[in-house]
Amino acid sequence: MIDLQLNKELTWKIIALLNRGYKLTEICNEINCNNYTKLSRLINKLLKENILSKHYIPVLEALGKPISITILVKNQKTPSPCISRYVRSIISFYSYLGNPVEIYYLLDDCSIIEEEIDTSQCKLELCEPLIKTIIPLERMDSLKAELTPVTNLLKTGKNTYLDHADTNILLDIFRLYNPPMENTWKLSEIINMFRDKTGLKGIKYHYYSHIHGKYTIQHYTIKMNNDFSLILTYTPTMRELETLINTLLNNEFITGIWQISCMSTTPTITLIHAWSNMEKLVDPLNVHEYIKNTTYTVYPVHGVMHEIKPYTTIDKTT
Repeated sequence: MIDLQLNKELTWKIIALLNRGYKLTEICNEINCNNYTKLSRLINKLLKENILSKHYIPVLEALGKPISITILVKNQKTPSPCISRYVRSIISFYSYLGNPVEIYYLLDDCSIIEEEIDTSQCKLELCEPLIKTIIPLERMDSLKAELTPVTNLLKTGKNTYLDHADTNILLDIFRLYNPPMENTWKLSEIINMFRDKTGLKGIKYHYYSHIHGKYTIQHYTIKMNNDFSLILTYTPTMRELETLINTLLNNEFITGIWQISCMSTTPTITLIHAWSNMEKLVDPLNVHEYIKNTTYTVYPVHGVMHEIKPYTTIDKTT
């Protein structure tokens, strides 16, 4: 039975099927289980135990607004931020790699952002526009992932015009799931939070009529109680990026990826949102084979800041 034979391969196949939109009864047929209720309980158990994580991924590039990804390194561990308050921040992440590192998603062009950096305290490592969101879709026949633009997984048909409320909902979804503030939230609970925040009675209509399935996608990934990290990558093409991702997965330096923010395609520059095994990453004996013309930097995320209210601001990820 499924609950007696659960292993990495079976877990991988379950999320591969979930992420392709299979229903629980259809997944049972694929993995030879005779009770979809048991499968549902198993998935919920894996979410509660942080073996799996569930995400709603918004298509931020669909907002029609400039979104930039910025990485800054501070020369001292001081309390003041690298960027002034005049820049519109979606979310910021705090890391530490010998020096404090601030990583931002910002609602502005890089030309504006660069003018607001405190250059006496901070060095600009990167500022690039977000051009598309990519999902690593798990293959069903092997422990490998294939890169898929999120737009390929959305419902087809005429896109809806996104108004101010829709835009704010998409931005808040991005904040809530990087990393997930609660692994077992139901969609109805999230919508209620949006209603409480905005005061709009029609928030449920906004979400289901304008956003659900058209500008967001649900995605499961393997967490295994690992830590949230952001991985900056430089590769010649998407092919090398896919090789890098599968190399990191196969060597268990990372266990799952839910989103890749692409800033350039040729060469390929991305920021990967992943669950990382930091013990293996810092162990000098744990290594992988060389990938030509490829570089990456893993930023362990120690803190996340955003302006969602009444949600509790994340001071430190767990």
